[in-house]
Amino acid sequence: MTRGGVPVSRALRRVFWLELVSSGDTAAASAAAGVSRWSGQFWMRQAGGMPDVSLAEPSGRFLSP
Repeated sequence: MTRGGVPVSRALRRVFWLELVSSGDTAAASAAAGVSRWSGQFWMRQAGGMPDVSLAEPSGRFLSP
């Protein structure tokens, strides 16, 4: 996924989805991730309402992008 043509990190998307799960509010989740409300709604539609990244914290054992 991109933000203004720039790829968005998994960590940023994880913040969005974790906040969305806890608050249930797309606007609050978007603000927590530092993206526009429109971007958050777009991410949710693109993913079909289900997180498209793992919500578990990375273990640090493997390299990740």
